[in-house]
Amino acid sequence: ENSGQFSQAMQDLRERARQLSQRQDEIRDGLSAAAQEDRKSLAESEETAQVMENVEQQKEALQSLLEEVRSVSEESESSEPLLSRQLHETYRAVDPAEVNRQLEYASQLARLNLMDNAQEFEAQAHEAVDELQDRIDRAAESVLGDGVESLRRARLVLDELLNEVGNEIAGNLPGQETSTRPPASESSEGRQPGQPNSENPTTQPAQNGSGNPQNQESAEGRSGVGVSSEQNDEPNQPPSLQTAWNIGNENDSTDGSGGPLTGQNFTQFSDRLREVEEMIDVRDLQNEVASVRDRARAIRAEFKQNGKEPQWEFVQLQIEKPLAEIQRQVGEELARRLSREAVVPIDRDPVPQQYSELVRRYYETLGGGEE
Repeated sequence: ENSGQFSQAMQDLRERARQLSQRQDEIRDGLSAAAQEDRKSLAESEETAQVMENVEQQKEALQSLLEEVRSVSEESESSEPLLSRQLHETYRAVDPAEVNRQLEYASQLARLNLMDNAQEFEAQAHEAVDELQDRIDRAAESVLGDGVESLRRARLVLDELLNEVGNEIAGNLPGQETSTRPPASESSEGRQPGQPNSENPTTQPAQNGSGNPQNQESAEGRSGVGVSSEQNDEPNQPPSLQTAWNIGNENDSTDGSGGPLTGQNFTQFSDRLREVEEMIDVRDLQNEVASVRDRARAIRAEFKQNGKEPQWEFVQLQIEKPLAEIQRQVGEELARRLSREAVVPIDRDPVPQQYSELVRRYYETLGGGEE
């Protein structure tokens, strides 16, 4: 029970740390944009105003996150001593007063149009935020694992789904070329044996192995996901979600173009999107995948109910482009985690026994930030 409790707590901490890091990126990018304008007056630009707003939010979020780190550290002390120690060290490693001072200086200097100085202070704050995120990620790994293999699998499946959707769009939009995107695995690590082939999607079994995907999704309650609000603004409102659910998951003989949205493989396409959602441990990306799946289901329902071809420009905008963006972000997250692994000793090259204690102390010193 405690392990499950702290798993959820660490998922929440890791998500909040990512949000903190993303906002810090926005502060940096805002300062960079303001600096490029090369303003000669003290007039406050739109970018500078946004930087100041983000700085205020960042200061509050940082303090709140560190308090939660301290709280989880204390609660896990008896049942998860390693986690407790890692979080305690994380709490001590970051001085929120110093980071807030750097952020405030960056904000005020930007207001005075002293962008070079503002960027220097932001860079110092950015380093502290990156360290905080890294430490929280490492602490989370002791409970949750690093998720690298799951991200690799998610990237592979996303690549195949993108090829399928891209080919269906290309077959229905004049002037569109058939997708020839190389699989993500081949571009960096090579396709592994047994990986599914997007040209024959019927050979890809559902990863979680249910014989009835419709019952499986119903039992899971669709992870609490509803229809994306983007649908509410569309003309020709699609059928209700329940109608979309029932119609979209029927495995009938609709021919269409043979693609995932209008052909016979929609159920499998939807199931694989759900698998991607489960593979990714970043909540924002999970929500984006779920939204794409909802929109695909509504498009399918409209096609099945009315026999009307989808508006392929709309499919491109609402399905293909979001999937490509999700794939990009998954790749960035995977690269970030692999870059951290690169400095960690691995088991397949064991340290000679006579040096093991020295090496252990060395890495403990590195982890503790001592010099």
